[in-house]
Amino acid sequence: MNPIKRILFVCTGNSCRSVMAEGFMKAKLEEKGLEDIEVESAGIAATNGLKATPETITVMVEKKIDVSSHQSKLLTQEMIEKADLILVMGEIHLDEVLYKVPQAKGKVFLLKSYGVKSSQPSSEIPDPIGKPMEVYEVCRNTIEEAIDRMVEKIINKT
Repeated sequence: MNPIKRILFVCTGNSCRSVMAEGFMKAKLEEKGLEDIEVESAGIAATNGLKATPETITVMVEKKIDVSSHQSKLLTQEMIEKADLILVMGEIHLDEVLYKVPQAKGKVFLLKSYGVKSSQPSSEIPDPIGKPMEVYEVCRNTIEEAIDRMVEKIINKT
């Protein structure tokens, strides 16, 4: 039995990075037959009910993942408390999670450095909003690599 039942991804607006992470995680868990793990995403400054950016939808379709029905959600205390594992895109998101729920320390991590033994020069995943498609592609690829590592780590804990 896997102790991780609910994973939460957090970014700023819940329209790019956390959407990509949620999409990849759901697809990879399904691929591995681990559909009993709930995955959701939220943003620290999100407006509820907005779609993912057109660029996010486009770069995810290239990976055969459809995020076009995504609806943004503002991060809540309840989401943090319910999650077994929280992965954030940057330090500001980590700080906000811990500000809302200090007891979350120990289950909140930077996505890019989760499961990496050595420290990287920057463990943040920059926000691609308003930038060219190439920036979205780099962001997507960075997130996919991190999700692949995460899934292996989760599988090895089962």
